[in-house]
Amino acid sequence: MYCKQDGTFNNSKVFKGEYGVTPEGAFVPLQEEIITIKGTVEKTFEVEPLLRVKWIGEPVVNANGTVTVQVEITRGTSNASYQQALQEVWLFVSETDYVFSGSHSTTHSTRLSGAAQVGALGATLTITSGQPSGPGTGNTQNYFPNYSRKYFIRVGARTNMTILGQSNIFNYSTIKEITSQAR
Repeated sequence: MYCKQDGTFNNSKVFKGEYGVTPEGAFVPLQEEIITIKGTVEKTFEVEPLLRVKWIGEPVVNANGTVTVQVEITRGTSNASYQQALQEVWLFVSETDYVFSGSHSTTHSTRLSGAAQVGALGATLTITSGQPSGPGTGNTQNYFPNYSRKYFIRVGARTNMTILGQSNIFNYSTIKEITSQAR
């Protein structure tokens, strides 16, 4: 069962009984817990994320039809078995507040991989929107439309770690709302 973007889960259609629950995500795996369901049950799982993605300052909406953000990506765990190299970083941009690796604008988002994200771990990283192939000579720069409109952004970062059969799992910043400028 999938949880909400904020990590909460609510399902009023689960029948009474005992269930094995194993949280899965971009964090150090937890052991399965057997939970007895009868009525309302609240359970909080404390996890160690693989990475932490923190905003530095506020996004800057640029007059040219882009947004520039700064983030810091750090290790979320001291467990050396889960400290792989940074694989890629994305500035995800979406027209809805449901923004993540599976739901974003392929035109306005920016991907950093390879040399573009070397040294990013522990440093302040500056990313400008609209570069889906990454920044660099010859790569397309896309701009927001010429009118003012609301967008939602967040930064995701991942290692090459596979957790319980899942690969390409991101740790994320919180979501921020911006409004592009009419030009």
